[in-house]
Amino acid sequence: MTITVQDMTVLLGLPINGPIVRGREDRDWSSECERLLGRQPSQSAIRGGAVKLQWLHDEFTVVPEYFKDMEVEQ
Repeated sequence: MTITVQDMTVLLGLPINGPIVRGREDRDWSSECERLLGRQPSQSAIRGGAVKLQWLHDEFTVVPEYFKDMEVEQ
């Protein structure tokens, strides 16, 4: 089964006509990870706008103490 543009419209409520939806591409992703996750990956752990899953696994297999009082979903 293939996901169609119409499926995306129904499931996510995204318009299929009009300007494209895209994010900023000029972010410093290493700093953004530090802001959101409390840890900064090395440049080798970042590719484009993505963080390698291996880095996430290595860093967060055990939930850090500073997330102790927050609800954490895996």
